[in-house]
Amino acid sequence: MIECDNYDTTKKYLNWHMQRRWGGVPTVGVLVGTWGMVVERWKKWGEENERPVSILRHVDETSLAAAWRKLLDQPRDWRRVAAEHVAHRTQQATPVILRKSRTEIELLRQHLREGQPQEAWIPFLSVLAAGGRSPTTIAELLQDAELPEPNTDQDWLKLLCDLHQIIPTAEQSALLIMVKPGPDARVWWESVGPPLYTIAKQLPDFPVAVGISLTAYDDYISNAPASRIKALLQEGALHVRSDFISHVVPHVLQSHEVTPEVQQIWQQLVPNGVSEAVSQSFVELVRSNTISPATSDAADAARSTAERFLYACLEARPATSGCFELNGVLPVRFGLQNQMEVDFLCRSPRIAVELDGYFHFQDQSAYRRDRRKDLALQQAGYLVLRFLAADVLTHLEEILETITTCLEQQSPS
Repeated sequence: MIECDNYDTTKKYLNWHMQRRWGGVPTVGVLVGTWGMVVERWKKWGEENERPVSILRHVDETSLAAAWRKLLDQPRDWRRVAAEHVAHRTQQATPVILRKSRTEIELLRQHLREGQPQEAWIPFLSVLAAGGRSPTTIAELLQDAELPEPNTDQDWLKLLCDLHQIIPTAEQSALLIMVKPGPDARVWWESVGPPLYTIAKQLPDFPVAVGISLTAYDDYISNAPASRIKALLQEGALHVRSDFISHVVPHVLQSHEVTPEVQQIWQQLVPNGVSEAVSQSFVELVRSNTISPATSDAADAARSTAERFLYACLEARPATSGCFELNGVLPVRFGLQNQMEVDFLCRSPRIAVELDGYFHFQDQSAYRRDRRKDLALQQAGYLVLRFLAADVLTHLEEILETITTCLEQQSPS
């Protein structure tokens, strides 16, 4: 297992994984570490490579195909997707492909089969000959292409691999699959490993990785017998850690002589899977005067620091990662504006979280304004939660638990 103490090292080896994939070597990246660190490194790498990032949480062998299908089944013009792929393969213009008749499409299919008999995506070209509206879902695509819907998870996995080949590279997600935590991690890997190997083999240039805790990884490597799946796991393993977390943060806490309460907050964060973004925001918050700022400008700066820290904490937790937008904008009329900005916005389920600064309740006009804002949000169907910015450091777990509970209660069962 390769040690990656910073992002640059992680990036170097994730890029090496891509070079292996481009060389036709089935490769699954394995990021070993805490949830927050694994997700943070994978997201940053995906963004730098201009790829959307998708995270599948707690899937098993029976739900992997279903979760991946849901991910791919976002509304898209499948007829145009197929036409663009054929145009690229045949060096023709997309409009030319779209104007071809049913007979011309069938002749093109036969020609492609003769020249590229191993290309499993060719049957999807039937959608180009179908009349009427273009399919926007996988079910509609299969119907228009006159292809049967798979009956088993294994058949669905094969179909999704075939379908994935016609999706433009820029729209293909960098896929991270998080190992279900708990004592059954070894069983999880043994069940999900084979379909992951299938994906890596059929889609050699598709960036896919697994996130797993160090304990679960060591348990599997120590106890699992030698196998192709175990070798796949070991070849792609990167231990993601942070020098900033292990060295810089303790130094800052010591040099600033923080209170025992703040020390306790950090001690609670570390075992829960602190990310580098969380630790950097934490240091920034400790260095700022968040309890009693001298001016309103200082209070605003402290509130902004608290916002960044809380957002980083939400992103680092499995239950809240990806749920909130920082300073999200809603098309809700408020005052003279036709839109409203919310500190932390969750669109589904509808939850709005606001942080109030030190001087907030000392300004009566600001207090009235926020009550009007709460009413506008409630009328738009949002549950509104308000916390003090100063409490983000001293009552962090209470705030996170409140937000997590509200997410669970508001989510459709």
